Amino acid sequence: MVAVVVTWNRRDLLAESLAGVNGQTRPPDEVVVVDNASTDGTPELLAADFPAVDLVRVDTNTGGAGGFSVGLTRALALRADLVWLMDDDTVPEPAALQALIHARESYRGDSPVLIASKVVWTDGRDHPMNTPRPKPGVSEAEREAAALVGFPPSALEDLVAHVGGRARLALGSRDPRAAAYLA
Repeated sequence: MVAVVVTWNRRDLLAESLAGVNGQTRPPDEVVVVDNASTDGTPELLAADFPAVDLVRVDTNTGGAGGFSVGLTRALALRADLVWLMDDDTVPEPAALQALIHARESYRGDSPVLIASKVVWTDGRDHPMNTPRPKPGVSEAEREAAALVGFPPSALEDLVAHVGGRARLALGSRDPRAAAYLA
């Protein structure tokens, strides 16, 4: 299990995010930080406070999508079986990763290729940008399988689980047949 955090010029938020990642009840095996050409001392912060992080620096800011592409490439090079993705402003609750893995393992049938947390503001309100929506045309079998682990079918190809936490979190399969998209 490899956690990937993408950052650009938000070292203080990154420090809070990494504290949350490192404080998990089930910590990731590796943590990769993709630094999108930060100029705010991010590499120095990581060297001083998070020396175990695998830092991947890029020469130009490639944006979130570019950073996630670089991070996924690095995670797969580390032979990750699962990848947990987040931005530098994500602060996961202490049991977020454990809950995500439990949801994936509890799902009846083939393991979902993607599981994502419910995203909330720090005051507890739902964050509308990342709130999963019902999957159009969901089959009764999918609805039943999701209900067994307490989660609704979503707008993703497989299951998006409503798991507590202030995080945009994802677990993905290395299966090349797997594809997922946000609606």
